[in-house]
Amino acid sequence: VAISEAVSDAGQIERVPDAAEVEDAVRSLLERGVGLIVISFRNAATNPANEEKAKEIITASYPRHYLGAIPVLQAARIRSANGVASWEVRSARAKPSRRDSVCCSRLW
Repeated sequence: VAISEAVSDAGQIERVPDAAEVEDAVRSLLERGVGLIVISFRNAATNPANEEKAKEIITASYPRHYLGAIPVLQAARIRSANGVASWEVRSARAKPSRRDSVCCSRLW
């Protein structure tokens, strides 16, 4: 599910995620029956502020009692023991398959 947001390669926030757009994206994912939501934005490893903002919006709009056991994760926070991101990021041209149960991202 696409979200309009932008962080430059240098880590400067160029566009903050819109709350209504995030809420619509999450609603769409929940209607599809997802079991996990991963927020994954381009350049979030440099500056995770937009991922954090999206998670704040989700948490405020969909309290724990509403989401139940559906975790909300930030891709920039998923790390392996050696500090390298362990979440695979697909290119802008990649089309998610029907099996994908994740993601608010402007690039997916």
